Amino acid sequence: GYELYRNSDSAFFLEKYDLLKLGLILDIPIFNSWVMAGQLAYGTGSSVTKSEASMNLDYFFKRNWSMGAGYRINLIEAQNSTQFPTFSVFREGYANGVLNVKYFF
Repeated sequence: GYELYRNSDSAFFLEKYDLLKLGLILDIPIFNSWVMAGQLAYGTGSSVTKSEASMNLDYFFKRNWSMGAGYRINLIEAQNSTQFPTFSVFREGYANGVLNVKYFF
């Protein structure tokens, strides 16, 4: 995949980056109505790398409907960033919690 990121409020975070990403998604059914899903991805661009990991647990309350919760962790590393010249390597990370309702068709 391709990720294009732009941040207008970039006082403490990277202003922009473009990445080519490769990843793996795995869904594991557990019990009758539960599915545990995970995703790993790695992206690289000019002087920026990004690693992602996420995990979800979903419950199917009807055949095409599920609801669940999960998290996503993102780690970014920029070499020789012009935005932060005092750092030879600039690192940032963030995590998101997710609540979801999904419809499958």
